[in-house]
Order: sequence, then C-alpha cells, then structure tokens
Amino acid sequence: RADFVVAGDQETPFRAAEGDRLAQVAGVQAASHVRSDKAKVQGQDGDVTGIDPATIERFYRFDWATGSSAKSLRILGNDGAIVTDDFADEHRLSVGDEVSVATPSGKRRAYEIRGFYEPPAISPLLSQVSISQEAFDATFPEPKNKYSFIAADDGAQRALRTAVDGFGDAKLHTGEAFPKDVTKSIATFLMMLYVLLAFSV
Repeated sequence: RADFVVAGDQETPFRAAEGDRLAQVAGVQAASHVRSDKAKVQGQDGDVTGIDPATIERFYRFDWATGSSAKSLRILGNDGAIVTDDFADEHRLSVGDEVSVATPSGKRRAYEIRGFYEPPAISPLLSQVSISQEAFDATFPEPKNKYSFIAADDGAQRALRTAVDGFGDAKLHTGEAFPKDVTKSIATFLMMLYVLLAFSV
C-alpha cells in the first residue's frame, strides 16, 4: 500500500542514507524502509531484513500465523525477530526460541522469535528472518535498503525521480506499477514456457 516504491536496480540494495533523504522530499507524507544484507542464519547462507515496526504496517500487510499478531511487531525491540512459517518449520522453531545471525564482518547475534507470518508465494518482499531496523543498523556495519515505501502526493513524483536518479543503483516505481515490475522476470519465464509448449504441441 505505497504510492511509490524505490527498489534497488536488479535487486541490488542502495545506501540507507539515500533512502533516508527521500523522506525529506517535498510532498512526501511518510516512508518506511526495508534494510537487507547477507548473513549466516542458523548456520546457513541467507538474507536478513531490517524493518521499522512503527511504520512498516502502513505499507505492508502481514498474514500472521496462529499465535502471532501485530503485537509481534510492537515487542520486536532490538533483540527480537519475526520469521516465516516455512523457516520455523524447517528449523523446528517456536515463539520464544532464538535464531542465530552471523554477519559477513564476523558479528554474531541471537534474536528471540516474537512471531510467525505467512509470506506471499511469489516475490516475497521480506526475507525469512526480519529484525528491527534499530537492531539491523547495530549489527550490519554498512546498512543498505532493499526497498523504500513512500506515501506522497502525486506532485512529488518528479522530485522523487530526480532524487532517485542521483542514487545510481535504485529505481522509482509507482505503487500501481510495482507489482508488475517486480514480477516481470517471472512473466518472461512463463512466456518462454508457453512458447516451448506450443512447439511441442
């Protein structure tokens, strides 16, 4: 539920400071950023996302699993995490258990699981493990944004585009166009399958 979405070009995260500047653009009413970085999660290669519990629900709707709710975000703090149902099942984790995260720089942290949610089946915007933005910035030395969700007037689009063009590794999408843009590669893959199917017939 965003008027505009700024996303890294080819899913390459952009500097967090650049995302923060978007909130200062004239006509912007609110913004929420999704940090992202690689890490060893429960000893396996994976990604961790950092979210702002105070603003994320304005833009992103969580499908909470049984026993979890929006309260999971309010109590996230700097030592909590929310994880996907699949991740919890794979590692046999429950609410209250800890998930370990080791960053590329060698930092190690354990986060207490505060809730589970069911992500979209296609193109999930968050990783299997998400922590608060505060905890993310304290753990990862050079925080970067995967997405910036923005609520803004229509008149802010030109100023936002000018700001994003200066980033070099990010693109501005309207909220209406973003779902099609983010699934474009899947649509192309399906089209190729249809062509191959037509040839085989």
